[in-house]
Amino acid sequence: FLVAGVMLLLLPGHWQVAALAFVLAAPFLTSFIGGIGLPAWQEMLAKCIPGCRLSSLWAVRSTISAVFGLLAGAAVTVILARWPGQRGYGVLFLCGGFLYMASLLALTRVREPDLPPKRPAGGARWNELLSEVPARLHRDRRLRWFLLVRVTLCGVYLILPFLSLRALDQLGRPESFLGTLLAAQMAGLLTGILLGGWLGDRFGGRVVIVLETAGFMAVTLGSLYVASTSGWMLLFFMAGFFFSFEVVGPMTLAVEISPVQERVSYLAIIGMAQFAGLLGMTALNIVLQAGGATFAVVAAFTVLVLGTALYGILHVQEPRSQPSAES
Repeated sequence: FLVAGVMLLLLPGHWQVAALAFVLAAPFLTSFIGGIGLPAWQEMLAKCIPGCRLSSLWAVRSTISAVFGLLAGAAVTVILARWPGQRGYGVLFLCGGFLYMASLLALTRVREPDLPPKRPAGGARWNELLSEVPARLHRDRRLRWFLLVRVTLCGVYLILPFLSLRALDQLGRPESFLGTLLAAQMAGLLTGILLGGWLGDRFGGRVVIVLETAGFMAVTLGSLYVASTSGWMLLFFMAGFFFSFEVVGPMTLAVEISPVQERVSYLAIIGMAQFAGLLGMTALNIVLQAGGATFAVVAAFTVLVLGTALYGILHVQEPRSQPSAES
């Protein structure tokens, strides 16, 4: 981000193609590196935070992210008004780079407990980890079901892009009404985060996922029949409410079902399953749009996929009541 910001500020106008290359590379590289480090970051949190407080940690983190998102939106407005065009975007990228530096500085101040016991020096190679995946799936019934849940939970992304269009079409409102719907969704998001954190701490991540899945199925079915402004406001509040559970339940349960000595490998496998689910739902969305599918067809696919997730999570034993993950 720092390099992209400097390039945008220093390169003259006829070097815009080179500047654009840095701009496109910055988010890709940070996302790629972040994906590589995500399982290790999750393990560090699991080692530093008691299991009974993981859900509330995710909730607090999401709340802080939402607040920073609001502040970032205001900053973008001010900066681009002050420095429009390439210079303004350069300033924004520099701000992003400095925030990453602040995050790194804070991370260096974290004292990581020496838990679990140290693994053998050097650890396993990536190809060895991949070759062990079938064996893990064979012996760990809970992991198999949870991977199915992790993939099919991405079904929420089938219906989300269409909800706003459906609301405007049903109500005959202008596009400016989307701001009102977004406000209702954000109110639901912040409310759900607090409840999801409390439920996860008290009962575990499984119950949060059950509520998330059943709730989104209700939102999907409700969107077929709601025709009033107040109804759509409530529906968007519910969509934000249950979507907030996505950052609490699955992440808590993923950490808790992973054996301590193999936690990084388990979290990496679960992360790959989620990535596959996102790609699959994106591809299905493209196919449905290209085929001219009606909203009812999209809703039917969403209910089918989320119903599969609900069926799967009911077969995942809650780790706090059933510690053993072996079949």
